[in-house]
Amino acid sequence: MKRRPLGLTLYFILMCSIALSFPIQICVLEEISIWSISTWWAQLTWLNVLVMSLMLISGYLAFRASNRILVFAPLTLVFVAVNNWWVGHVGLNYSAIDTTTATFSFALTLAPLFMGNAYAAIRNQNIHWWRMAERRRVNLPVVVHPWVGDSVVATTFDISETGVFVMLKDEGEINIGDLMQLRLNVSGHIDIRCTGRAVRKTSARGEYPSGIGVIFEDLTPQSRKVLRDLTMH
Repeated sequence: MKRRPLGLTLYFILMCSIALSFPIQICVLEEISIWSISTWWAQLTWLNVLVMSLMLISGYLAFRASNRILVFAPLTLVFVAVNNWWVGHVGLNYSAIDTTTATFSFALTLAPLFMGNAYAAIRNQNIHWWRMAERRRVNLPVVVHPWVGDSVVATTFDISETGVFVMLKDEGEINIGDLMQLRLNVSGHIDIRCTGRAVRKTSARGEYPSGIGVIFEDLTPQSRKVLRDLTMH
């Protein structure tokens, strides 16, 4: 099973938990109910709210493996340090030593972003393997109607609900980025028609044949379900 890098999930959980800890701390210190939202909300400073927002945004970006986390994670750390410095100098409940320790502890939350292949997934937006649809090697008849050139009757090599690899002996007339109309015949009686876009061209190599990789542009929900069922069995 394709899994999201653990570090991304862990960072997401940490950011959400720490952001939620702000109102919880207020409720504990002031002995008020967590359900008294207006009461504890009134005690949050604008800096608290900004830090909480940055944490939630950073957590979301990490969960999505967005490379924007490389900006938001350090930015969040900076504002956490500023917030902690302010609390240590003007607050009554925490000393400067407490808040400085808290800042260094928070810096350690960046570690999950460098665990295993989490950092690689953030740096390279094209290798998010856990989002890739399941593929199945299956030979289906397909008619390719390029926008330029003659139609070609071919066979699929593998297919998913998001795209297909079409085996072609001569793919020279089709270039990466070209649009085409596809007609796939599934199970001998179901025709799937949609627009496709060529995203790669390959020559024969090992057991992989020459041909073109095509992503589906306007697949209907019904057709997508047919392909999903096909790849799952």
